[in-house]
Amino acid sequence: MLDGDYLKSVSGSLGPTNLIEYLVLLSQNNKVARYGVVRPNQKQFNFDIQEFEIPVCVYGSLITRSEPGKPDISLLEHLGFEITQDGKSEHTSI
Repeated sequence: MLDGDYLKSVSGSLGPTNLIEYLVLLSQNNKVARYGVVRPNQKQFNFDIQEFEIPVCVYGSLITRSEPGKPDISLLEHLGFEITQDGKSEHTSI
């Protein structure tokens, strides 16, 4: 993100084993990045970043899933955020 743009909202869907199967990142300037596939019966999540919060860091971890005869795929297993508010740091994760 450039020129003062920052992460404003993170949303998506969790699969039956609580892996993140769909992820949407929205910036303050309405730039959107979508990753993954939406499927029926997924649990949805949404994190909005308030005006007084400053996103400092987004981090996560991947796992590899292998199926015979198919290429390996990577899935997002964990997603975390560090946000500062009034000089205090807060960590949130999925």
